[in-house]
Amino acid sequence: MNILIITPMLKEYHSARETFSAKEISIPSGFRISQFLIHGDSFYILLCLKQVNEALDQFSESFGIPDLLIDSGSCGSLNNSIHLGDIVHGIIFKNEESEGQSDFLETSFHDAKVPDVCILEVYQGVLSDFQKSLLQNQADVCNMESYRIFEKSLLWKCEFLSIRIVTDLANDQGISEFKKNIRPYCMKLYAYLKDFLMNISH
Repeated sequence: MNILIITPMLKEYHSARETFSAKEISIPSGFRISQFLIHGDSFYILLCLKQVNEALDQFSESFGIPDLLIDSGSCGSLNNSIHLGDIVHGIIFKNEESEGQSDFLETSFHDAKVPDVCILEVYQGVLSDFQKSLLQNQADVCNMESYRIFEKSLLWKCEFLSIRIVTDLANDQGISEFKKNIRPYCMKLYAYLKDFLMNISH
């Protein structure tokens, strides 16, 4: 089984590499990627930055389509019941062009401590109370990648899992919260993900 973990940002990538003791390997495109094994299964960690589709296409050219594609990393909370440090599970995906339409993910994942959420992909970070007020009725959390990653899983017809952690409340304090929380919260996220993957890999 081949499993690909997407990390959009460098600090997320480094946190994942450290948690999984992954070894960095090279691919012709220059995208940063690391590899590790669990019970004989191959796992990859891919840094996509803002080039989500390009990075995923380069991965598939080099390693084929993964059996499981995992969307991971940080997100901002739009819902007052979703707090800093919460790990969330994406089941509904939207972007800013959805106009009320959304895509629902059927998944067997269940953890009573990890709430199912609607994720809105935004074009720019939500970093003010005013921006947040305009989006609160659309989704529970927001980031800049999940919708495109989910779409790629549909195109590839592979299993998909979205596990994110809330690093900021998408408000006027968003930048300072994000800078303070990104490293420790991502270590928490990938420790959780490591335990999950150890259980499903065999």
